[in-house]
Amino acid sequence: MALAKMKKVRLVIARSDLAGVLCELMFLGCVEISPPDDLLADPELAVMVSRENAETERCRADMSLLEQGIDILNKYAPDGGGRPSLRPAITYDNLLYETDAENCLKLAKLLDTLDSLIITLTEGDKAEYVAQIAANAVHRDELQLCYDHYRIRIALALAVENLLGTEYTLVLSGWIPAASEQALILKLSRYACAWEIADPLFDESDSIPVKLTGPKFLGRLHKDGGKPFEPMTADTKYVDVIRGHDQ
Repeated sequence: MALAKMKKVRLVIARSDLAGVLCELMFLGCVEISPPDDLLADPELAVMVSRENAETERCRADMSLLEQGIDILNKYAPDGGGRPSLRPAITYDNLLYETDAENCLKLAKLLDTLDSLIITLTEGDKAEYVAQIAANAVHRDELQLCYDHYRIRIALALAVENLLGTEYTLVLSGWIPAASEQALILKLSRYACAWEIADPLFDESDSIPVKLTGPKFLGRLHKDGGKPFEPMTADTKYVDVIRGHDQ
């Protein structure tokens, strides 16, 4: 068990390429995006940029509603007797841009309303509403897909909240394992962006995230007080995100 050598990375990204670059960072799973406090401490830079805004809390609320809708379907119309099924594979673009979020949220609200009614009714009066819920079980996969859509949107929103922007560009600051440097450069070279990857300065030692190399189970034995390395990843619950043919 050893500590991986970390390097600091700074990117300047064209706004038009932001989605593509963040997608690459998700798939690489080797870049931790840091709050831009150190960049804002530079008075010359601070007057030229501003913090980016994202709809993180609204996305969290929508995802919670979808999760509740899925739980209601599983409660009244269990899928496959509870047996685990294969996770479908879907491209990043389809998951992020072609999900029918509006109708899925409407359905989740309907399921929540029906479930609330059932709770207040006597046993003999519940059948009609239980049947309505069961009839919507055909849309379970759509709700699960939309739930993962929001997981990705939240990951993107959290990343965007840590970016600084001008009218045409965005600035990102973070950390990567030194071993991932060339893989990152290879991906970034496809986009309109500039990057700086360097060893941390001595006065940055307290902010360097800790990444352990070796078997995962040994990580539980590590007692170092440093902040763990938390890279941006395409983390989903119901589907596997794959790269499209054009990526």
